[in-house]
Amino acid sequence: MQRFVIKTGDTNEPALCPLCGRLFDQPQGLQIALADGLTPVCLDCGRRHAAPLLSLIRLASSAERILWKGRPLMSLRLEEWLALENAAWNYVHGNDGRSHS
Repeated sequence: MQRFVIKTGDTNEPALCPLCGRLFDQPQGLQIALADGLTPVCLDCGRRHAAPLLSLIRLASSAERILWKGRPLMSLRLEEWLALENAAWNYVHGNDGRSHS
């Protein structure tokens, strides 16, 4: 059984997925990788084999994107609250990132 980790990628160069062999563009920032060797995997394989990690990445990315603006939480727009709620719901319920509404 493969083990996966979350790592930070600093390049968006194409890479071969070690699980399916497809060429994919590595995302900059947080990405799912094999624990042995830290080789990043494509989004489809990440979704298939490590959905909870993918949900956690989406939750962290949503929070960072929304809160990076430096505003107090009480000044967030409704759309921003809903994006955070959706990302948190997907993480808690092990969803693959699709909206639950």
